[in-house]
This record gives sequence, C-alpha cells and structure tokens, in this order.
Amino acid sequence: MIRTLAAFSLLVALAACDGADGVFTPVRQLGWAGSAALEARSNFASAYDERRGVIVLFGGQPELAGTFEWDGTAWRRVGTGPEPTGRLAAAMAYDSTRGVTVLFGGVGQAGASAESWEWDGTRWTQRGAGSAPEARFGHALAFDARRGRLVLFGGIGAAGQLLDDTWEWDGSAWRESGAPGPSARHSHALAFDPTRSVTVLHGGVDAQGFPQGETWEWDGTAWRRVITATAPPAVAGHGLARDLARSRILLFGGLAATGWAQDGFWSYDGAEWRRLEAAPPPARAWHGMVYDQRRTTVVVFEGTGLQGDLADLWTWDGFAWRERAASRAPAARVHAAAARDRDGRLLLFGGATAQGVLGDTWTWDGRAYTRETPRFSPGARWRHAMAFDPVRGVVVLHGGLDAANTIHDETWEWTGADWRQVAIGAGPGGRVGHGLAWDAAGRRLLLFGGEDALGALGDTWTFDGTTWSRLDAATGPVARHSHVLVQGSDSVLLFGGASEDAVLGDTWEFADGRWVERSVPLAPGTRWLAAAAYDPARGVAVVVGGTDGPTSLAETWEWSGGAWLQRPERPAPAGRFGAVLAHVPRVEGVALFGGSAVPQRNLADLWVFGARR
Repeated sequence: MIRTLAAFSLLVALAACDGADGVFTPVRQLGWAGSAALEARSNFASAYDERRGVIVLFGGQPELAGTFEWDGTAWRRVGTGPEPTGRLAAAMAYDSTRGVTVLFGGVGQAGASAESWEWDGTRWTQRGAGSAPEARFGHALAFDARRGRLVLFGGIGAAGQLLDDTWEWDGSAWRESGAPGPSARHSHALAFDPTRSVTVLHGGVDAQGFPQGETWEWDGTAWRRVITATAPPAVAGHGLARDLARSRILLFGGLAATGWAQDGFWSYDGAEWRRLEAAPPPARAWHGMVYDQRRTTVVVFEGTGLQGDLADLWTWDGFAWRERAASRAPAARVHAAAARDRDGRLLLFGGATAQGVLGDTWTWDGRAYTRETPRFSPGARWRHAMAFDPVRGVVVLHGGLDAANTIHDETWEWTGADWRQVAIGAGPGGRVGHGLAWDAAGRRLLLFGGEDALGALGDTWTFDGTTWSRLDAATGPVARHSHVLVQGSDSVLLFGGASEDAVLGDTWEFADGRWVERSVPLAPGTRWLAAAAYDPARGVAVVVGGTDGPTSLAETWEWSGGAWLQRPERPAPAGRFGAVLAHVPRVEGVALFGGSAVPQRNLADLWVFGARR
C-alpha cells in the first residue's frame, strides 16, 4: 500500500518524465524547429471533444504545462494565448451542450487550484469564479448529457484533507449538492452512462490510504451504492470510460493494495461487472481513457507503468487492443548516446531515467520514431560514446556505465539492423564520459578522455574498424570527462568538460595526428555535458547546452574551424545538459533529443537546427 499513497502524495516533487512522438515541422530559414512532441506523462487531465473528434490533454506529471490533441493519427500541441499554469491531478470533461472542454483544479507550484477553465479548440478562457468548489486535486469530473451539467466529486483539498462533496457546473455557475454519498476519497474515476442517465463512480483512495472497490451511481439527485456479484479489485488511479457502441462502462488499470499497476480490464452494464479476457495494454495507473465516438473505439494512453511513465496509445474496438505505432517514442532520458546511421536516421541508444538505466535502440527518420528490435544488443548503459564511421557505414559504440555501476570497455557496431560486438581484446579500457568522433583526415575514429574508477583520463585512441591504437601525443588537452568531441570541417574539435578540479572552457583541434590548442577572443563559457554534432551542409560543428554547475545552459554555438559564433535564433530548446545531438541528413540539419534540466527533470523533446530551402 506504500506505493499507492506515496506515489500520489509525492507527485509534485517527482522529477522524471518519459517519452514523445516526434513529427518534425520544416522551417524555411536557419534556426531551431521543435517537434509537436508529447512527452511521456501521468496524472494529466484529458477528455474527448465529440464535436471535433479529438482527444484533449492538459498538464500532468511532473507539473507539465501545455495543451495537446490527438486526431487519430498524431499528438499535436495546440492553443494560442493564455492557458492554465502547469499542474497535475486536475480533472477534465467535455460539455457537449456548449461544445467546450472544461478543466477544474489540480496542483502546481502555487499549490492546489480552484480555477475553472474552458477550451473551445483554439483558446482557453477562465470561468466560474465566485461560488466555485474549494481548491483541490485528485478529484474526478464527468458530463451528464441528459441534464447538461458537469458532475464533480471528492479529491484532496489545499490543506491535504480528503473531500466528499458533490458539485455541478451548468456553464454559468457551480452549485453544491448536499446529498450524502461515497466517503471522502481521491484518485477515483467517473463516467456518464447515457443508457441509464447516471454518472458512475468507482474506486479511489480513502482517508486511511487504502484503495476502495465500491461502485456508486449519481442520478442528479442522490447517490446510490451498487452491489454486484463480481467486481474489479479495489483500485485507484484507474481509467473509466463509456463505450457507446456496446452500451457499457469500461474500466482499465489502476493501482491496487499490492502497489502494482493493474492490467485488469472490466465492463459494467448497470447490473454486473465482468472481466474481459482480451490481452490488455501494459499495466498502468493515472493514465488517460476516453471513448472516441468518431472511430467507435475506447482509447487508453500514457500513464505510469511498472518501469516509469509511458508514451504509448492503445485502441479497443470491442474485440482486441491495438497499439498505435505513431504514439511510440523514447522515454525521457539523460546521458544517452546518438549518431546518424547509414540510412540518414538518428540512432539513439541507452541512457538513464529516474527509474533506471536503459538499453533500448531507437531510430528517427525525420517524421516518426521506430523502436528497433535487434537480435543482439549492448547491455543497458549510460555515459557511453557513439559515432558514425562513413567509410564502413556503421555506428560505433564504446564504454559506458551499467545499473550495477560497472564500467564497460566493450566496442559495438550498429550495422543498420543489428548490433555486433567487435575489437574484443586490447583497447581504450573501460571508461565513461569520453568523446568519440570521426576523423575525416585520418579516415578513422578518434577517442579522447573520459573517466574510470581512478579519475579523469587524458589519453587519445584511434579505431580503424578492426584495431584500437593509442597515440602518444607530445602535448594535448588535460585529462577530462563530459567534454565535447566532434568532427569539424577539416579536424576534430574538443571543447570544455570537467577535470579533477575544474570545469573547463578551452578549445582544441586534432589535425595531422596532433593536438593544437586554439586561443580565440570569443568562445563559449566553461561548461560540461554539452551536446555536439557536425553539420556537413554548412561545414560547422554545432554545440548545444551543457551546464556550468548551477545552471542548465540554453546556448547554441558553432565552430567553423577558426572561430566560435553564438546563434541567437528563437525559438530554441530549453536549457539542458546530458542531451544528444546528431546530424540527420533526412532533415538537412542536426537533431537534439532529451537531456536533463535543473531541477533534475529529464526531457524527451526533439528539436532540429538547420537551414531549409
């Protein structure tokens, strides 16, 4: 039971968020263009807009803002003008009488909210001040289509108290009903049954912190508890939706007393609950669940799963569940590695989330992500290095740290469809935070630095596809890790990083088999954990973000082979460190993914920087 209540009580403080669907929108001039990405999230507010045939989603864990819509194909960020502040555990329902989606409450940086907002498909309008319900979060909201009113029940008040009040919104004013009903609770679910004209409530967490298994019905005047021969387990954070095509209420997911997200799938016809035997989506809680009237399907999306927040979307047609491929995307992460592959795609591997270390392989072709399913793969790891070898058409991976804090010395290659381990034996040795880049002049890969169990490293290695060779340079950069090492126009650029006792801001180039320090009048400030990639179309190395210690940097710099230039273009990605940047020929630019912001919040957004004709 600890997982159930603790997970909800700490929602405001949790910092990880995972995953996004990337659809790149081209720009016509040099600059950044963001994807219409929906990051993996949980405990958001969602509803189905019957008039426009879209799912509307707002906010969520960890206190995310933004309004998104799913049109049956992809998520898109929408809206102009003011919108509600970032919040989680709000409630939302669609008012079909007035054609607006109504959002109430939630909790954000300013605490619990008592705001009422309406979304008309274009903009948000704040409504219903005055006699509104008290501030709360973890409540539930449903629209009674027969009476043209929204029904609200329960939640957690601003002082942390559980609530058991019932309110209705008619589009002009909130009115409280004094009718007795379910006990005070949070994380319950409501859905309107149009066949019997009642609002159905199920589950939730009571004042003792335990999930409940009760089913109640509200007819607009009184609450009635329904006793059935069989029923779903006591759950919280589950989904409840009407299924108009089959005249029943469906329940999916939630957290039970065991603390595990449940994958149970149930139907309710007003007389009995029945468990449906169809293989359901992965277990989850605090997800979205709506009935898509235009496509006559029930839709389940996002939420918290057994391994963290999810970024998927599933539809139920009355017979089987189907995952929509366009909804798949990598989880938010930090310290992954990326490179372009031989097919001109972004290749992403591994990284770390708040839930653990990853070992997944993804590609992005400029429009959609694909989770690759190689027969063989490196183990889960983070702080490894990757680079593309254009001569052999493979991506090379080296090193990294696994979940057991083991530092790896393996070398792997991605062939375009599978991973294979190579160069077994002598090599650079285990390390993390090192740099790996293509040396065009030497037609080989160059590795520098990193750190092992004894501290920062300052050695230089080359790899020709078969053998690692150590270069004994007379002079070179000081030992460091988490630096930039990236191909330049006619050399390899090294910048910044962290030594044993300082954060660095020096610029070096490797050319003709030796290191040369470049003293330039204008350069980025000291930083480490920046992301970098070479853009061959413009002959520049692009460096993004990083941290100087207390700050997540949002700067974009370019190295042209003799000078640094800061790019002021807006919009631009938010400040971050530990992100990945790679050249993606398919979009004629470099693509930035993920990373972490201060305070420790992992990201899953995708941005492209380049020029478009």
